Amino acid sequence: MTTFNVKTSENAGIYFIEVNGDLDNDTYVSVEKQLKELLSNNQPLKVLIDFTGVYGFCSAAEFVLVWANDALNEKGGKLALLCGNKNVLELMVAFGLDKIINIFEEKEKAISYLNS
Repeated sequence: MTTFNVKTSENAGIYFIEVNGDLDNDTYVSVEKQLKELLSNNQPLKVLIDFTGVYGFCSAAEFVLVWANDALNEKGGKLALLCGNKNVLELMVAFGLDKIINIFEEKEKAISYLNS
């Protein structure tokens, strides 16, 4: 079992949040904290959250992502989700996130979207 962790970095104007492990009702707050820190500067940001290393996804995380997407859009920014794990992608689609937030299976496509 992978230990849960969240790592944030910036490259070429895009903030990358890499999430690994089980995103459950106890751990989703770590992602929320990273997003709140990024959004506190009130600038339009490009954010890519990488869920490739996530093997579980709770509904509470869904609400955090919808909130972050709305907050970024209000500031002229963009959010993209990267999800190479088919099981987690199916959960995101079941939650309807694909109708609200752009979800990609390939990092290059996500970056291209954020830079468009």
